[in-house]
Amino acid sequence: MKAAIGSNVVNVVFGSPITALAAGIFSLVVGCGNDVQSLTQDFSKHKDRLNELKVVMLSLKKSSGITGYVTQMGDKKDFLVSGGNTVPVNSLSSENVSKAGRLKEIVHEIKVSNVHVLDRDALWVVMASGGVLGTDAGYTSYDSSPPFPSGDKAKYFPIPGEAGWYVFVR
Repeated sequence: MKAAIGSNVVNVVFGSPITALAAGIFSLVVGCGNDVQSLTQDFSKHKDRLNELKVVMLSLKKSSGITGYVTQMGDKKDFLVSGGNTVPVNSLSSENVSKAGRLKEIVHEIKVSNVHVLDRDALWVVMASGGVLGTDAGYTSYDSSPPFPSGDKAKYFPIPGEAGWYVFVR
């Protein structure tokens, strides 16, 4: 009975399950394009903070092994990450506590979902997170050859005039 009710809702809203599927695919494609366009346009207003974020993250990685920072804006819970484990701020040196504080300020100021430093010191800044099944979008930066893993399903778009900076959608 639930399936019949569900298919009736699909038929009322979209006319048919095929139309519903097409609408879903269209919204994913258009949504991806909107993310890329919006993030590319917004880069200039975030550029200074993103570059500072990169310096702070690379410094924390070098000095204390911190490779990530995750925030849950609605819950006001933030986590430092090293090797997949959370790291309490009070376990850091006083210099690194100060860096972690600055990191938190930047992340909240420009509304970052999470930031990570991966292989070859590539910075990944997720601005919009779709959760487990959704799409993530943001910026990535690197100083050497592109860090894009083989078989990666993400799409990368160079930011015009910004060497080493890309918008990604995955």
